[in-house]
Amino acid sequence: MAVVVGSSSTGKTRACWEAVQPLAATGWQLWHPLDPTPAEAVAAGLDKVTPRTVVWLNEAQHYLGASGGTGERIAAALHSLLRDSSRSPVLVLATLWKNYADAYTTIPRPATMADPYPLTRSLIEGRQITLPDAFSPAEIDQARRLASAGDRTLAHALEHMRDGRLTQFLAGAPALVSRYDNVSPAARALLHAAMDARSLGAGQDLTADFLEQAATHYLINDEYDDLGLGADWLEQALAETARPVHGSLAPLRRIRPRPPRPAVDAPRYRLADYLEQHGRITRRSTPPPPGLWQALLDHTAPEGRSDVAQAAQSRGLLRLAFLMHTSSPHPNALGDAATLLHKAGRTDEAFTWLRAHAEAGHPHAWRHLGSLQQHARNTEEVVEHYPPAANSTHGLTVTIGKGTLRLTSDEEALASYRRGADCGDLDALTAAVRMLEEAEREQEACDWLSSRADAHSLPVLAIVARLLRSLGRRDEALACYLQAVQAGDTHSLMAVANLKRTAGEVDEALCWYRRAVNAGHPAAAVQTAETLWEAGRTEQALDWFTRAADDDRTWLTSRAAAALHEARGLDQALAWLDRRAASGSSHALEAAGDLLARVGRTQDALVWYRRACAAGEPYILGKGLALLREAGHSEARLRWHQDLADAGDTYALREALRLLRETSGADAAFTWLRSRADFHTPKVMMMTADLLEKAERTDEALSWYKRAGDAGEPYAATAAAHCLRAAGRNAEALAWLATHDRPRLHDGYDHALGLTAELLQESRGVDAAVTWVQNRAEIGSPRVFRTAGDLLRTAGRLKEALDCYQKALHAQDGLAPTMAARTLKELKGVEEATLLRRYGWEPDGTVAKPWTAMALAPPAHAAT
Repeated sequence: MAVVVGSSSTGKTRACWEAVQPLAATGWQLWHPLDPTPAEAVAAGLDKVTPRTVVWLNEAQHYLGASGGTGERIAAALHSLLRDSSRSPVLVLATLWKNYADAYTTIPRPATMADPYPLTRSLIEGRQITLPDAFSPAEIDQARRLASAGDRTLAHALEHMRDGRLTQFLAGAPALVSRYDNVSPAARALLHAAMDARSLGAGQDLTADFLEQAATHYLINDEYDDLGLGADWLEQALAETARPVHGSLAPLRRIRPRPPRPAVDAPRYRLADYLEQHGRITRRSTPPPPGLWQALLDHTAPEGRSDVAQAAQSRGLLRLAFLMHTSSPHPNALGDAATLLHKAGRTDEAFTWLRAHAEAGHPHAWRHLGSLQQHARNTEEVVEHYPPAANSTHGLTVTIGKGTLRLTSDEEALASYRRGADCGDLDALTAAVRMLEEAEREQEACDWLSSRADAHSLPVLAIVARLLRSLGRRDEALACYLQAVQAGDTHSLMAVANLKRTAGEVDEALCWYRRAVNAGHPAAAVQTAETLWEAGRTEQALDWFTRAADDDRTWLTSRAAAALHEARGLDQALAWLDRRAASGSSHALEAAGDLLARVGRTQDALVWYRRACAAGEPYILGKGLALLREAGHSEARLRWHQDLADAGDTYALREALRLLRETSGADAAFTWLRSRADFHTPKVMMMTADLLEKAERTDEALSWYKRAGDAGEPYAATAAAHCLRAAGRNAEALAWLATHDRPRLHDGYDHALGLTAELLQESRGVDAAVTWVQNRAEIGSPRVFRTAGDLLRTAGRLKEALDCYQKALHAQDGLAPTMAARTLKELKGVEEATLLRRYGWEPDGTVAKPWTAMALAPPAHAAT
């Protein structure tokens, strides 16, 4: 699987298309799941994928980001597909915008939010290929040579592009931006409404009713009054935004349903991808008008409401987030709303509200109540935002200031889970059992489940069997597992086999393991082999070990080789591994190295590890490196680091430089760098500069930082400025940053911005620093406004600082909520800060007036 990550119009789709062209001639087919929706199509069709299939997931956020847990189920199905050797080879190709890739791979802080993408993160981590936004100077030169051969389109693009953004020009991006910049006020209002709605989590397809309601709030009074001159203003503005530019591209185009899908109730419109991204950057720090939030409340489709709720909550708009959560059909929406109240210090209110919903018949409310009660018994979590002077951590109350906060007991949470289970919520039942097991009350759990009306249902049978087994009641556990097998549970086949095996009933265990093998259980073959091995039936065991190794996973191959080694000797084990390696198994090469390392034949192990690396497994060189480190072979370690560096390992390249510098000096390290084929790449130029800086050859280091910056390295200017600052040359550092200032959105520029602000404040004062920072707002970085806020707050200009922090908050700066709250407390006192914590902001930037969960979402509302 490969996930190509990049901004809009950087060539992600084209790169994937070019990559798969050679496969067509070798019998591969391409599957692009699309209808009735991308998520529905892939969820329904993944289990039908056959060998030699390319699964094409263009714009993978429509698959992995699907709401209602669908995205995670798709990630789980893709995991299964990639592990299923019976369907290999398959290739999954996905494209993602960087903001989605960041969202899926960032681990949330456990104390503040749930983890929405654990399976998606494990699926795409290590499989990402990032495309740069711009071509490097060397790549531009290569493109010019291609254009000189007669490609007029490429030559035109090279002449008119800006900042190396060649693919964007070819894709029509400048024409789209030009149209956007020159449309009428009404059309621009439509585009701004669409841009902001998409950045806040609304679905791709926006209704005309939403656009009409939202767009009016983007018009100033005179513009709005002019709309009264014609009742068809909306039709005219939609027609204007739908006029194509650059072929068939249009800023905002109508989407028509494909037959046989039924027509949607109202016309829907979709914003051009590049304008969506353009809006995410240029409008990132511009809070939308309050009327947009109301339009989203009125018109967001049910499946998109959870995403909009999260966007509102992350901006501190707690009332709006609560309304969105409680109007979402997502099964966890009620729990998300209650968690919002809990984090706002309104835990008792959350308990009361959830209990009312549960008693009104909400299908998941008891489980959410139990979960909140379980979490709320943790004093540290409950008082997270209060002063740490809570004087009780063991009872059911905590004194905070003049008031008390009630904590819950395990029994309350358990009772709620049981009530949820009685309402048919299997997740609540599972949570109750887990609580009882953690409290070592397995017998109570077993008795409770056995007394239930659904005691003979498949999920309950499996749980009861596991509990009985943990209690040592083998015969009763076995009877439950057998009932589960009769009910169609193939996983219980393994449980029966394991019970038979531990009882010494070898032949019966083997029969059950073979049934599990036939049912496709992945661990059944190796457990058959282990059982035979324990019984002393060596030849049969070896046969099953080698059969299990056909799955070609490293641990299975290693286990089979270990059995061969013990039964027939090292030479025969190595010969078997060599035969498997000859048939294409790089895992066999690794297993051979591991085997030799265990018996102390280090040099031979290194030979096999090198073969594995040459077969396409460069990470295995790290095993060789560990062997050499243990043996203390410094020269050999250097060679291995250099080999790893040649395989593309940046860490190994740095380590090789460090070892060379320590053993042979900076000149030797510099000479080795110059000998490398990638010497003129930005990465190696930066390492060269760093090497020279450490050798206190500052001016030479600066020349290399400049070369790296000219080659497109975003961190070069900051690194050079830090080098100068460390040398006490602050004025030169500031001049360097000014000369090499490239206001584009990337992490390197964020660092440069912060450093420049510090230097300006030191040399010219706060006003000069703030003005300089705010003039860079167009890069779309939240760091701009937080940096300005920090400068103003330090200078005691709290109102201006608060305005900056609110802009940073809308731009999704992670520290902005904390800084805004602290500044509000300093500016208006504890009472106003407490209101903010409990009720949040309003879209107009004021602190929300007190509101209650029961008034906004009474039980009858959720139950329906």
